Amino acid sequence: MLKSELVEYISFITKIRKPDVKMMIESIIEGIEFSLKKERKVSITGLGVFELIKKPPAKRRNPKTGEAVMVGERNRIKFVPSGKLIDKLIDIK
Repeated sequence: MLKSELVEYISFITKIRKPDVKMMIESIIEGIEFSLKKERKVSITGLGVFELIKKPPAKRRNPKTGEAVMVGERNRIKFVPSGKLIDKLIDIK
């Protein structure tokens, strides 16, 4: 589902105007980004937990040349879905 489709769906269900729904969704995304930049977990009950994971520098291999390359420290975002969400999705056929 695209963000525009999510806006459409929420607007239909809640009867809130689409521009207002779009602003709310964008605000939620900005809040998640802000917390992750501060290295804080974001836990949304019923959805899951977002967390910033720092990957240490590592030696990797260039797949084309086979040459060893050193890759610096990098950040990854980890998402763990809530048990409630998992339970709802397991029953979908």
